[in-house]
Amino acid sequence: RLNEALPSGEQTVEEAAPSPIEPAPQQAETHPETTGTANDKPAAVQQTPAQAAKRNREDTIDLLKENWDYDWLCGLYPDDRDTIDEWLLLSAEVLTGRRQTIRVGKEDRAAWLVKQRLLSLTDVHISYLLDTLSQNQTRVRNIKQYLLTALYNAPATCTNYYKAAVRHDYGVKKPASSP
Repeated sequence: RLNEALPSGEQTVEEAAPSPIEPAPQQAETHPETTGTANDKPAAVQQTPAQAAKRNREDTIDLLKENWDYDWLCGLYPDDRDTIDEWLLLSAEVLTGRRQTIRVGKEDRAAWLVKQRLLSLTDVHISYLLDTLSQNQTRVRNIKQYLLTALYNAPATCTNYYKAAVRHDYGVKKPASSP
């Protein structure tokens, strides 16, 4: 009976004051792009599938730019801005795709794994790819697959590449493993 209305229509103390445990009731959100009628929906709901896909792709590109520290990379590699932009578009295409598997390195891989790898890329990985791919002198027949494979493998190969380069440049020998 504590939370029931009193016969006079007044509220009990428990009803009048919000409980510290229960969240306060939320007020309805207003959308400036609606006219205020009950049938109005927010603009995001009224988008066509093509508009929603474009917005999703743009959001994905913004996320990748943040992960890759895009402005810093473009400052460090001003001549490679177009290359970085192409990699952004390719990555966004894969990340927003709906396929269950994605072909990487002549193998079909689970899409979630490929997407996870692409989302884990940072400015260090992109810098590594810019440095290493600029040294490639082999003719590439399927550039899209080549780049996707390079982007996918970057997190797994970047550290070892730099360690090998340091050992080579400074003559550091790998310590002998103990038996």
